[in-house]
Amino acid sequence: MIPRLIGVNLVVLKRCVLRAGSCWWALTVLLACNASSQAIQLFEDSSSNFREVNCRVESVENGFTVDTNQQDLDALIDIDVSQTAIESPVELHFSMKTKVHGEIGEYVVYWSSEGETDWKNFRRVLFQPDGQWHRYRLPLADSGRIRAIRFAFGKQPHQLSLSDVILVPPEPWRADDGLKNDQSDLDSTKISVDDLSVTVDSSKHVYVIEDKKTGRVWRSEPVSNWLSLVGIEKQNPRSLTVKMYDRFAKAPLLGEIEVTDDRAVRFSIESASAEVPIAAASRFPPRFSTDLSDGHFVFCDRSCGVLLNQRDATYANWPLRVYGNTHCLDMPWVGLFDEKRGDGMMLLVESPADAEVAFVGHKDGLHWPEVRWLPTLDRFGYKRSVSMRFSDSGGYVALAQRYREYLRQQGRFKTLEEKSREKPLVARLKGAPSLWGDEKSAERYIRTMRPLGVERGIISNCKKPATIDWLNGLGYLTGRYDSYTDILEGKTYFQRDRVDRTAVRSRPGGSPKHGWKLRNGQQMYWRSSACWENAAQAYTPKELSKLPYNARFIDVAAAAELLEDYHPEHTLNRRQDMANRRALYETMNEYGLVIGTEHGNDWATDQVEYIEGAMSGPFWWSSWPAGYLDRPRRDQLTEDYLKYGIGYEHRVPLWELVYHDSVVTTWYWGDTAGLLYEAAPELSDRKDLFNILHGTTPLFWMNGTGYQLPEERHRMLRTFHDTCPLHEVVSFEQMLKHEFVFEDRAVQRTQFANGTTVVVNFSDEPRSCVIGQQSVVLAPRGYFATGPGLLQTRLWNNDSAQTIIRKPGYLTVEADGKRTIENVKCNGRFTAFRTGQQRWNLFVTPGSECELNIVGITGWQTGDQLRVCRMDEFGEVQEEVGKADETGIVRFQSTADSWRFVLIRDLPQPRVTAKRESPISEKPNAN
Repeated sequence: MIPRLIGVNLVVLKRCVLRAGSCWWALTVLLACNASSQAIQLFEDSSSNFREVNCRVESVENGFTVDTNQQDLDALIDIDVSQTAIESPVELHFSMKTKVHGEIGEYVVYWSSEGETDWKNFRRVLFQPDGQWHRYRLPLADSGRIRAIRFAFGKQPHQLSLSDVILVPPEPWRADDGLKNDQSDLDSTKISVDDLSVTVDSSKHVYVIEDKKTGRVWRSEPVSNWLSLVGIEKQNPRSLTVKMYDRFAKAPLLGEIEVTDDRAVRFSIESASAEVPIAAASRFPPRFSTDLSDGHFVFCDRSCGVLLNQRDATYANWPLRVYGNTHCLDMPWVGLFDEKRGDGMMLLVESPADAEVAFVGHKDGLHWPEVRWLPTLDRFGYKRSVSMRFSDSGGYVALAQRYREYLRQQGRFKTLEEKSREKPLVARLKGAPSLWGDEKSAERYIRTMRPLGVERGIISNCKKPATIDWLNGLGYLTGRYDSYTDILEGKTYFQRDRVDRTAVRSRPGGSPKHGWKLRNGQQMYWRSSACWENAAQAYTPKELSKLPYNARFIDVAAAAELLEDYHPEHTLNRRQDMANRRALYETMNEYGLVIGTEHGNDWATDQVEYIEGAMSGPFWWSSWPAGYLDRPRRDQLTEDYLKYGIGYEHRVPLWELVYHDSVVTTWYWGDTAGLLYEAAPELSDRKDLFNILHGTTPLFWMNGTGYQLPEERHRMLRTFHDTCPLHEVVSFEQMLKHEFVFEDRAVQRTQFANGTTVVVNFSDEPRSCVIGQQSVVLAPRGYFATGPGLLQTRLWNNDSAQTIIRKPGYLTVEADGKRTIENVKCNGRFTAFRTGQQRWNLFVTPGSECELNIVGITGWQTGDQLRVCRMDEFGEVQEEVGKADETGIVRFQSTADSWRFVLIRDLPQPRVTAKRESPISEKPNAN
């Protein structure tokens, strides 16, 4: 039978399709397309109108060529091989030459087997983009009959020729390199520690893990039939080795299985030769499954934490890259737990630099996690390890604590308290939002917002020594934006370098890797981490000798995926890339600076003190141009973003359960409450609630990029005062617990090591719940938090919401003005805080009639002279607006122009007896 070419598909934005005529494939060789050289037209699915695309498909001997210079155009070649009767495993051989114009994407071969309706299986093609012919071979399916094959050549402009495509079975297994197929070594073998055991079923090459503590049995899929089982050797009661032969690489492999004392099973695989490919061995160990009554995944995908039902297929289409940029794992593990019973398993990638984790679906609709190893510089390279770590209760909280303990054992966990002992300025992070803007906006912002309570913050990009000194003296952290990745051509400096010499080459013979593209269309390039230290030395010491910064924000370095660089002058693998990046952070730490970074893949957490972006959930990056700081429109807020990125039903503070007392976290600067406020004000409220629940800080733009200033200043102040006073209390504390109070997950609770408990209601309805011994009704989007010296509540009382935030020297109240709460009666929001022994600053919602008991608020005495004065926008005291009566009560009015005030205590002046001058000095009386 003859394989049939289903079509040459050119897909724009994955929506437009054209099939390019009838073409036929011989069993072993691709024949020429029967259509001559032709222009290809594409059409929208919903339209019959064609439009021209600058792309040509041309028949050549034994194949065809594709030539396009259009960006964002998927070139797909589909081949129907269902009639070939070729059983798996099978090798795919083909010849290809390609020249990529600009950024080099991925070339991928997909296949589907009988009974499948989509393209779940794939292999990446490690291609050479040098414009020369190369021969390639890939191992395809492990078992079953292949139905169709798809070539995908990425979205980048390129010239491509494909020829001589062949499907062939692998060579029969042969003993090699001293390996003998000795069946006497293949008896079932069991190892165990206490109540955890592993048995090897040699007849099917399956592994069975029995956990007597939970009663669960985890059974693996059969190991790939590309890997022939040769022998099993038990090393001791808790470990064994598995000898295998890789039929694709034609090389022996050695697997190790070990049961550890801390209820874990570790699987490792290595090759006798580091030079062989890892393609067929990339899925060892095979995925495991068990019987879960209500299975859920937890993981961090550029986010604080995603909670995913085991039947949810959202993440099933493409693996999560460990330490990637987007669609990734910020921490190198995926948790799977039974929500009803509470027991779970952590799949921990212990060799995280070259790995990804896929969620593979079964016919019953359930998905199971599977590690897939990536080659290192196209080779096997080194020993790879992954462990399955079990917990008998506690769900995802217990799994997070297990990972935290693992980090401790590895010597990779460092608390903020430990960091502050080395750098005392780290304490300035308590209650400090991240504040972005230029120098002009920073000076104006601090002068006007400091009198309103914004007394701490992380301020970047001031360049005048006097301004930096002034801010340092006020208690702020001052730094600059720094980036070592994106460069334009120029002399080595900040975002400048010799592109041809220093830029990454993603593939051998490829062009410089693209980096960020500026709004004006100018393309930046990606500087290799091998050149970062040289760049840092070119300007950082000189800059710090002139500018007294005490902090520094390093963009991209901990956010972007680890890279391989094939540049002949600085070739490096992903592990070396990570080492180079860590070396840069180490250099910055030697300057004594408080270090911040973006996103936060967790290999950097012991080297930084704050991270921007770890609060942001997934899918903002595919919803609107957040990286360009564009305000999203409501229609740009995608279903995935609303469900997984900002949806309270699918978010858990997984990152904070591990790292809350290690790094301060906030939102991505293009995904803040301020940027969402215009499109979806209810989501700005939700972001504030997440900050409260997680004990984290907001991010503001001092120039109005987020909340419009001054128009939305009061909304910005609400975000600050709802989140930052609480953060001061919990910032250095471990998060011990998170739970959903009700089944709909709208009410959630967190607990911190100093005893602080926070309960938040995300719903738009009042919710009754018991907190400790107290029964309360949380207001819509309300909260209840108590901790050392802190009470913070937004409760429902008499059909209205009432807010109280109280700390020593601080009070916020919000109500409808019908009653006195915490010695305050006003129609709106009232905030007051102590700024000295004789002064409190306060501000009130414009249009409020205010009645205050100054004595009750401040603790001053009724005998003191107490008065209220207006305050100008810079905090200067203006005219008096009222004096307290003998009981301490004062009344005054706030307006649109006058809503800032000062409480002042005028103490009686001590009587002073004037000294008489010495008689000798007295002048004689003229009279």
